[in-house]
Amino acid sequence: MVERLGCIQIDTLNLVQRSHYLVMWSRLGAYKPADFDTLVYSPEQRSLFEGWQRVASFIPLKDYRYQLPRMLRMRENHGEGFLRWFDQEGHALMDMVLERIRT
Repeated sequence: MVERLGCIQIDTLNLVQRSHYLVMWSRLGAYKPADFDTLVYSPEQRSLFEGWQRVASFIPLKDYRYQLPRMLRMRENHGEGFLRWFDQEGHALMDMVLERIRT
């Protein structure tokens, strides 16, 4: 199902259940969420990985090679996309927050 969809967004908000489990349930019906976890986290059966498709997502492992250029760019410029949303005021706020965390 994940291969047919291309990816499933990871969302940590879970009023009912985490969204990736709900997406699978809405398409497959009753299934065991542990089976989905096996596809992501079990070394023997892994066929999905956590990556970035506009948002944090579970992506088919067969598409890993297509994600490598983006992952390398994000590793080298990890703050670039995030910081472009901040104006001068935002940078000052970010500095204050980081200093508070350090303290």
